[in-house]
Amino acid sequence: MAAATEANRVRDVRFLQTCGQRLGLSDVVTATAAQCYHRVGQTVLAGEVDPVLLGITLLYVAAKCTDNPRDLRDCITVGVSVADPESSAPMPIDSRYREVRESVVSAEQLVLRALGFDVVMDVPVRRLLLFFLLSFERDLPTVTAQGEGGVGAQLKPESFAQLARTCTAIVNDVVTTSVCIEHPPEELAAGILYLGASLNTSFMTIDVVERYVGMLVPSLRDSAVLAKAVDSLLTVYECPQLKREELRQ
Repeated sequence: MAAATEANRVRDVRFLQTCGQRLGLSDVVTATAAQCYHRVGQTVLAGEVDPVLLGITLLYVAAKCTDNPRDLRDCITVGVSVADPESSAPMPIDSRYREVRESVVSAEQLVLRALGFDVVMDVPVRRLLLFFLLSFERDLPTVTAQGEGGVGAQLKPESFAQLARTCTAIVNDVVTTSVCIEHPPEELAAGILYLGASLNTSFMTIDVVERYVGMLVPSLRDSAVLAKAVDSLLTVYECPQLKREELRQ
């Protein structure tokens, strides 16, 4: 089996997201599974591990390492039902189930070795994004007051709600690609906030966002760092020709 193509990565992570929703797993758990997927993509995926089996294994591992364990049978039943909607649910405990269970146990060891047993994984994109948004709502009037023509008085709660929805949608798209492991999480979070704000410019300016993220993360005071993260995020939507400056228009 060849190393995963970007199209296969999107397909496989969407499978993780669907299974995670049916298992009642949090976004953090699903994002952890997705990050594991991208980290082992050139090792485990280059072998003979079935994508569905790998997805079940990654969700099972991610749930355990984030202290949100799920019964292995539940993970198998949901994974099989998502991959094959016509299969019986719950999956009967028969020879097929025992075969899948043994395969998952074996795949778990393969995944853990590929990860170097580093399962305490930092997946702060969602948490940082939440932090950015909550802090943004609290502090933005002060930040804008320091700039030219502050817009603090024009901010409305529904504007922040729209920003949160936009950024969440971007996050869900980003974790389907290897971009999610190509930059430090805080830079990705800032880039996502930047893109979200650029699509909601009716209530803030990009300059305000740049000043604000620079206050939160010192390394982002260098606009080139933020620009690099934004350019990578744009490739998720297959529009690398779109330059960061065009988002200002």
